[in-house]
Amino acid sequence: MNYPATPSGDSRNRGFSVVEMMVTIGVLVLVAAGVSAIFTSIGDTVARGRKVSELNRFASQVERVMREDFERMTRDGFLVIVNQNATDFNGNLVDVQLSSADASDLDANGNTGRVRRVDEIMFFARGSFASSRRALASGLVAESSEAAIYYGHGQKRPPALGDGGDIDNYISNKYLFFNPQPYDNNYPARYNANLDASLGASPLGELNPNRYAKDWSLLRHVTLLMSPESAGRVLPQEVFGLDRRDPNEREYLEDSERQIALQPVARSIFSSLRGTDPRRIMQDPNPPRAISDPYTTNLSELSGYRRRASGLVDIAVGDLGFVRSVVTSVNRTPRSFGINPRNIFGAGTRQYDNFAKQYFNPANTTTDPTVTTSDRSIVRQWMIDALPSEWDQSGGIPVQVSRVRYEDVPTRLLYSDAQFNNNDTGRLQQAIAESNQEMLGSSVFLPRCTEFIVEWSYGFVNENIVNVTDPEFKQLIWYGRDRRIDSNADGLLTAADRVAARFYNKSYGRTGTNQGPDELLVVGHGAGGIADNVPEIACFGYFDPNGALDPNGFKPWSWPRFIRVTMSIADASDPTIEETYQVVLEVPAGGG
Repeated sequence: MNYPATPSGDSRNRGFSVVEMMVTIGVLVLVAAGVSAIFTSIGDTVARGRKVSELNRFASQVERVMREDFERMTRDGFLVIVNQNATDFNGNLVDVQLSSADASDLDANGNTGRVRRVDEIMFFARGSFASSRRALASGLVAESSEAAIYYGHGQKRPPALGDGGDIDNYISNKYLFFNPQPYDNNYPARYNANLDASLGASPLGELNPNRYAKDWSLLRHVTLLMSPESAGRVLPQEVFGLDRRDPNEREYLEDSERQIALQPVARSIFSSLRGTDPRRIMQDPNPPRAISDPYTTNLSELSGYRRRASGLVDIAVGDLGFVRSVVTSVNRTPRSFGINPRNIFGAGTRQYDNFAKQYFNPANTTTDPTVTTSDRSIVRQWMIDALPSEWDQSGGIPVQVSRVRYEDVPTRLLYSDAQFNNNDTGRLQQAIAESNQEMLGSSVFLPRCTEFIVEWSYGFVNENIVNVTDPEFKQLIWYGRDRRIDSNADGLLTAADRVAARFYNKSYGRTGTNQGPDELLVVGHGAGGIADNVPEIACFGYFDPNGALDPNGFKPWSWPRFIRVTMSIADASDPTIEETYQVVLEVPAGGG
């Protein structure tokens, strides 16, 4: 008989020991953690890539708009390029942090942040332009074929000035943060000497909404050049109770040097000529009315300047012919007409009237406007005076007082019914107040723009560099303020780093392929450069008023052939991401 074999040992199944299970679990945990880290890393990389892709897409849209603007540039106007570093309102250079978490110190001076460029550029263009302001009457829109186009960082107003103003008073001169007005020069220190709203400044004990670079915005401010249409403009029959058939009310609807298409206008593109006496005692005993002013006020209250720095005004009286006449003919400085850019009100309410009496009124002409200005410094001052930002040139060296105002969001989203009278005047005032709020964000072109650099080139190549390994071999010479790049990638900007942009002093008397204009004409100073806290302003106009004559008797003022723009942008959700983009734009040849 066969019997089953007897097992030699214990036949029960053997399980894992505690030690083996712990080792297995540990291995699984490590594998899971590794896989999780891999997927997290991939996710972070993808997310960061998407953010960079979004920034790249946005930057391409910005480039397209800028190229279109440059293609419309005309040399019947002039070109101004401001190269400057961010400073406080005392002119001191500041190291600007990207955000409050920025602990970098690129220049190794012990201060967090770094020096940042906040350049500006303005030129004139021909095309089709329309005001950004809301039309107060259907179909009545201000349009022009000539305009000044400006790119530069804007400046937000601090939210509280503590000046005792009435926040609920629409026409109050106080609390301009809540009640923006066309006459605002965006200079908060006017009310509080300790309040510095400059880009990058950190005033002790005060709030500055412009302190961190991630909160900055690049503006594209377009100023229409227009002349009042005394006849030909079709007026609505009735606007907020004003009847065009009533002779006394019609003047509130007609164009004047105070309004065009019912919108507030600057009396001139030149800041020093923007004031007009509402009584016009030199020409007309009757005042030019304006619907944008509360028409129940006294005449003495209608003398506020319309300032483009307010962010609310995008129309200026005049045309390209007038612009050329002022720049090439006036032999007095802008400051001689009595304006103080730091004061909202004050002396000088008749700058344009005085100017017109002396230069364009045949019965009272004291200076022949056909005689060209012989002082190139005066020519440059008038060009700088046309910038929408506020400048003080009384000391010889241009000092920026303030920039064009903007806000990320309206400072007052809603107005209560009690703030305005329940009549036509009240409804008009409310419509204007709401339009002013809308205008505060209308010029924002590139949010979170942390740096803006503008450089220019005549198209010359430095032929003295023959070493093919030199990074500037056969490269265009770019002019502008000296700036450095971290060429050795050590995280610091020191004297060891190569200068990225230089200004070469080229004058008429020199020969060779690199011949160019005189430095006194273009940038207003001689060789050797200027301090880092002083703006360098390059101007390009019609002709050199006192340059050396060539054999044909022509005084050229050469314009650049190319403009190089460098922009840095911070990510909206991750302020540690800052991408830099560069685009080279071609300047159209003469004509335009």
